[in-house]
Parts: sequence; C-alpha cells; structure tokens
Amino acid sequence: MAQVAKRAGVSVRTVYHHFPDRETMLDAVGEWLAEELGYPKMEWPADLTSFADLTETMAEQISADLDKMNVFFSTPVGQTARRQARARRLEHLRRLAHAELAEAAPQVAEWVAVIIHQLASSRTWLAMTDEAGLDPSEAAKAVGWSIKTLIEGVKGTTSRNTRGEARSQ
Repeated sequence: MAQVAKRAGVSVRTVYHHFPDRETMLDAVGEWLAEELGYPKMEWPADLTSFADLTETMAEQISADLDKMNVFFSTPVGQTARRQARARRLEHLRRLAHAELAEAAPQVAEWVAVIIHQLASSRTWLAMTDEAGLDPSEAAKAVGWSIKTLIEGVKGTTSRNTRGEARSQ
C-alpha cells in the first residue's frame, strides 16, 4: 500500500480510505483493466449455460486486446489479480453446479465445476489458438460448445438415473 501511495502521490491513509485491503485494490485494478479494454461490468451468470455463453463472448473480446491482457498478466499485480479472479470464478461455478446438478452425486457436480473452470480458462483458449491452429472465434465457440455439451450430458445422465436406469459416473 505504501508503494501504491508513493506512486500515486498520495498518503497511505488516502489509499486505505479507498481500498481497505489489498484484495479490494486488486479487484479495482481488474475492473479498471476491463473498462480500459471496453468490457462491460461483468455480473456473474445465474446458470451454467449462461456462463458458457459469457465465456464465448469474453474469449472473442480478449482476442482483440490480447497484447494488453498479456502485459497486464505478466506483472506481479496482474498475476495476483488473475489468481483472485480465478478463485472467485471457481467458487461461483461450484455453487452453480451443485445447485443445478443437485440430482447428480456431489462429486459429479464438483467435477463439472472444475472442468468448466479449466475449459473457460484463457490458457485453454490460447492453446486452442496457438497449438491447435483454431482462429479465435472458432476457439471461443468450441469452448462454449464443450461446456454446454458437458452440462447437457450430465443433466441427461441424472434424468435417466431418476427413472431407475443404471448410474454412470
């Protein structure tokens, strides 16, 4: 906080007035970056399918400003902000998966949350563009499709299970 205050030319007390802790300050940095890149203020999706749609949209937007994103995430502050955002995203996905897949075994809902978290990762999207040669739009659509297919598959399995068919996990 002292370094931030010095760089901004304000007192440490002023920094703490606006940002009571480091996490709050890093959240503000992330919001500032999103605004700089022209992203709308993100609200967490209310369901897993909406999360898949948001993932497609965000991947396409990120591709347009990839250089800025890479610069930001190569800094220590950017890496910390990214870790915090990823942790919050995973917790949100866990809540959604356990709520939407209540008929599935808890372990299955957990797997779905973790798999979607990894699929929605910029690392996955970059691997699809850099290593597999998909264009950014194709990669974004492939990620969204894979998330939706996973959700539909698990929901289909649990609905069959409620009709007395053999469980597949």
